Amino acid sequence: MSMGKIKFGTKEIVGLVIGVVLFACIRVLENYLYAQKIVPVDFYMWISPGLLVIAATAVFFGPVCGMLCGIGGGLIARAMLGSSVGFLELFVLGLYGLLIGIYYGKIQYKYDSFGLRQLIDFNVIQVLVGIICGVFVIPLGRFLLDGTGINESIVNGTKSTIGASVMVGVILSPIMLIAGIAASKRSGYDT
Repeated sequence: MSMGKIKFGTKEIVGLVIGVVLFACIRVLENYLYAQKIVPVDFYMWISPGLLVIAATAVFFGPVCGMLCGIGGGLIARAMLGSSVGFLELFVLGLYGLLIGIYYGKIQYKYDSFGLRQLIDFNVIQVLVGIICGVFVIPLGRFLLDGTGINESIVNGTKSTIGASVMVGVILSPIMLIAGIAASKRSGYDT
């Protein structure tokens, strides 16, 4: 399938803007809850709701929207918090959206034939993308950029990957299944 067939129209722009705003708001809320000690520190090691927004944007609007949602939302959140830009963080967020979108975004996501097999495929892909980003890219980047111990980074990355993968798999998969069933009924296909 050629990359020339990717459509970036009004629907994708609206989805991207909503995704960026949601992701930035979630990041600011996470920071506030963490700073006020409302939520334990380890909570965000295991769960990252912002990745759910990036994955949903990548699946429903394509890889470009997924990538830009991560980068744009991260930049806006950093600006709202008045903190410096973490280029490794932005790179990984963009990579996460891009990889999920490339494999399972608009390019291959067929609403009219979405079933259990596609649900399993999506979960395998999102876990593999999480492992690439959280267990390999982040620890290696932290080690190379600021000399952080690689063992500690791998442990933290593994915790984040497990939490994010479970959350994205549990929440986004049923949404995709419902969207697939609704789209197949609209197009006249039986599921």
